[in-house]
Amino acid sequence: MDNNSIYIPPAIKFYSSFDEALSAEPQWDPNLSLKEGIWEFKNLFAFPKTFIVAEPGYGKTRLLQEIVSKASNQGMKAICVESKKISEATIKEFIFDQSKKGSAVKSDTFKLKNEKDVVICLDALDEVKLDDFSSTVEKIKTFLAEYGKITAIISCRWHFFRNFKELFNDLSFRYARIFSFSKEQVESYLKNNAISQKNIEKIFSVLSFRGRDLVIQTPRYLELLVNYIRDNGIANILAITKASLFEFFIYKKLEIEDKKLNKQKRDLIKRVLEKLALIMEIYQANLIKKDELMSFFDDLKSDLKLSFLQQVPIEDFFNKTILKDNIDTIEFENTEFQEYLAAKEIIRLGKNTRTIFELSVDPEIREIYPSWFNTLGFVVDLDISVLKPLLDFGRMNKEEKVKDEEYHRFLTKVDIERLPIEERMAIFEQVFTYYQSVLHWIGWDIANNLSYYLDKSQQSLIKFYADERRYKKNEPNRIVHLGNVAQIVGFLLERDVFDDEEKAFWRRELIKFTRDKNENGVLQRNALLALGNLRDETIIGEVESVWKSNNTRTQENYLNLCRKINPNHDLSLKYFVEGTKQESIDARYGLYEVTEVQAVKKLLDDFIHTPSLLEEFIDQESIFGDKDSKIIENIKAVWDRDIENKLQKIV
Repeated sequence: MDNNSIYIPPAIKFYSSFDEALSAEPQWDPNLSLKEGIWEFKNLFAFPKTFIVAEPGYGKTRLLQEIVSKASNQGMKAICVESKKISEATIKEFIFDQSKKGSAVKSDTFKLKNEKDVVICLDALDEVKLDDFSSTVEKIKTFLAEYGKITAIISCRWHFFRNFKELFNDLSFRYARIFSFSKEQVESYLKNNAISQKNIEKIFSVLSFRGRDLVIQTPRYLELLVNYIRDNGIANILAITKASLFEFFIYKKLEIEDKKLNKQKRDLIKRVLEKLALIMEIYQANLIKKDELMSFFDDLKSDLKLSFLQQVPIEDFFNKTILKDNIDTIEFENTEFQEYLAAKEIIRLGKNTRTIFELSVDPEIREIYPSWFNTLGFVVDLDISVLKPLLDFGRMNKEEKVKDEEYHRFLTKVDIERLPIEERMAIFEQVFTYYQSVLHWIGWDIANNLSYYLDKSQQSLIKFYADERRYKKNEPNRIVHLGNVAQIVGFLLERDVFDDEEKAFWRRELIKFTRDKNENGVLQRNALLALGNLRDETIIGEVESVWKSNNTRTQENYLNLCRKINPNHDLSLKYFVEGTKQESIDARYGLYEVTEVQAVKKLLDDFIHTPSLLEEFIDQESIFGDKDSKIIENIKAVWDRDIENKLQKIV
């Protein structure tokens, strides 16, 4: 990340061998979330030799620079140098030379000595020229033999180190693996860059797809996103499309690598990557063997192929673009880069609807290949006119109706500002009536997106399905129909699109839904979620009876309704206390939102007069300890003599 940006310490885990680090699950583990800086860097300084291995963009260089800046806090002196700049000199001579430069990344009092408080960071071993690599490794070995007391930290890319790991077998290194950021870390970083919660949710929604990690969970692209927003203005975040972001990410990455190579060939490289991406999408493959890649070059049009191969060395194509070299195979650094570039190539081929369907639809079952939905999303982002034939594709006879949920998720993620009102209405009606006809619950994300497509003239459609006179008492489709209506209405209430008369109507209907004794409780839960968006305190008492249900999830939704409407309400506090005694997480979180002086005093009275509450609260302290400081902050904010007396009684 940019040195001027707010730094988020990465999640790191240490391994005793390279193979152990390589085989670890490549996903963020919440247990790796290390406490603010000191402990993490103390751990990095605690071992004499460490290799930091990570994919491109995971912040290896920035981490080494942060190690230097934190060294003095640990009584250490450090310097960070670029491995590729080591030339004919020995490492010792090279470090002496670098330490004299004012521009060097080093501690103020750094001097090269064979002492425990000296830290040497060698960055980007993978950028050393292949012809010089073996000799550079020998220089490192010689240096470490002479300076055996120092702490040495070296960074390298995965695939590069894997090719040469045998050269380090006789050195006792441990291996630090950097994991991608969690969504919580990404959210925190964006908030620290003055991006609102609403805009963060928009960004997450735009970039999310089928449970994958967001591209911005990689530090490089998170930093690029913030730069993109700075350049285009925060006011324009709501107009962001996935295609515009990926164009920016890919082009910036190619620009960075192009500057390193001083080649000025990024446009040529991008054209070749687009063609390669489409071929891989057609074969539904995310990996391609290197011999297959050479066949791909043979099939390229001669003018593009000759121009490319003459100007771009194949090793640079593997290692200095957005590809990952896995020794025998090649893949894109991010799967969605492949999908976006394939979409670019489809658009380049011309607006040929037949071509799109030939590529993306399984001719036997008449459904879109699941692997193609994200690519088609990029195609629509790039050319909105493509949406209509894809929408028409779903309007088949009953026997041929599209059944893949991803198709509906795809339809409801189009930028509605670019859609004619007729197409927006058609998407709402098509998707909503599909779920009602097949008696499937609408997924939360689809319902949220779908609510934006509803036109006021279509309210009669959802009222039609909400009319209980249509259903017999035990009719199986009744609960699904009403539950889907409640979910859609909830999102509409959240956005405050109804007038007062319509709000009153849906208030009555939703309260009736909460009293429905359906078997699984989904209708009640959806109705409670929707009612919370009315922010009407009287509702807390009107739906209080749901607490007596035996359904824990329904009780949790009631607690969330209390938190959303008014956590200081007498009934809210009553059920936060009851829920805490039952070990409910949602109830415990409700206690953190009790802030008004009278409510705080009532809570303290409950602790005084209800021993079971105090016992349960203390028993769960090991789980909620860090968060419970919020209650202390709330008490401090309304402190008076009466509260002081109550606390003394509790103690």
